[in-house]
Amino acid sequence: MKNEPHLSQLTNLNTLSFCLEGSLTHNDREDIPEVLEAIGASVRTLRSLSVCGWALWRSPIHTLRDLTHLEIFGTQSVANLSLLFRHNVRLESFSLGYRNNSELSEVLREHPDALPHLHSFKLITEWDYMEMDHMENLKAFLLTKPRLRRFDIQAAMPWYGSSPIVEVLRALPSLEVLGLELGGVTFTMEDYAYLRDRIPQGLTSFYIQCYFPTMFVETTQWVDLVSCLSSLSDQSCLILSVY
Repeated sequence: MKNEPHLSQLTNLNTLSFCLEGSLTHNDREDIPEVLEAIGASVRTLRSLSVCGWALWRSPIHTLRDLTHLEIFGTQSVANLSLLFRHNVRLESFSLGYRNNSELSEVLREHPDALPHLHSFKLITEWDYMEMDHMENLKAFLLTKPRLRRFDIQAAMPWYGSSPIVEVLRALPSLEVLGLELGGVTFTMEDYAYLRDRIPQGLTSFYIQCYFPTMFVETTQWVDLVSCLSSLSDQSCLILSVY
């Protein structure tokens, strides 16, 4: 990236993707001023953007309002999402790699109706733990997204015999791709039945990770859960991990 001093000469681009070395949520860097120039140079045509958080928050809001696809990675703070949510109503796909669940939860609580055209939503966090109120605010946000076809959350979601995020799946009739991570102390057959009854039957791709020191569900029962999803095909990306 440092060897590309003239990125602003690339104008009228439809898609921009900046890839930085390192972990997805550890790229809060300030050594690439060309990023801002490149975004500004294609402001009228840019529809898809993948960028680290520091560059996004320094970009004028008018450079983002026509985006339909946005990926933010390497951001320590998501407080500025409120501004994005208020001004960008065209987003169809939104991916966020972040660290602070409390900040994100507050933004979702304030703007449950934001991004009305969203059909793909992905959240990735490495450090933070989702409290019950975090999951409730995320649930309220998802309830206003009936067009959602893809939902992928890679975050530490505690299991208390139920989950607001698992519960909301019933309200997403268009869901085709689902990724979940669940964790706790014990996962029983009652928990398994609760989860099985809420997995959408129209899924074409399904990923789940469960972290439970005590697991009372046998491998054959997980296979049964998958086999009930008739829409899954040989081309589906299915990963089922139980620890």
